[in-house]
Amino acid sequence: MNAQKICDDLFNIATDIYNELGGGFNEAVHQNALAIEFRDNGIKYIKEVNIEVFYKGQSVGTDRPDFVLLSSRKKSWNLNEPLVIETKVASNITNDHIQQLKSYLKSFPHNKNTLLHSIKRGVLLKFLKNEDFDDPDKTKMPVEIELWEFSKTRNKMRLIHKMPVKVD
Repeated sequence: MNAQKICDDLFNIATDIYNELGGGFNEAVHQNALAIEFRDNGIKYIKEVNIEVFYKGQSVGTDRPDFVLLSSRKKSWNLNEPLVIETKVASNITNDHIQQLKSYLKSFPHNKNTLLHSIKRGVLLKFLKNEDFDDPDKTKMPVEIELWEFSKTRNKMRLIHKMPVKVD
């Protein structure tokens, strides 16, 4: 998987969505717009698939990530393993968002759906909640993406790629 290329494409898609919609909408509106873009761009996905959460090998509940992008090969998009996307409408990506993504990545290998077993990476895609009309310099980023990878052996998350790159 070319992580940077996929993040670039997702960032551009999300930026187009934000530029069209603006701020103030909830996650469902942004998710529906993403689904339209995925279909228009031939990106295969599953939206809000139920996954089981396990404790000592037994199911203790379910959860529902926003999107799972399925493996696909097209000339500009080479995704050879599925990728989970969690969308957020917020001012910033927080530790709570990363924890939520980690819980999905920990649960995927234990689920009956074999399409989910190999998912080790996930994207947090943040749309800015409110446009800041008093921010003429546009210091708040309307769209941010973080690509994370979960290590089962270390039980840790590792940030692989972030967009945009903030320059101090």
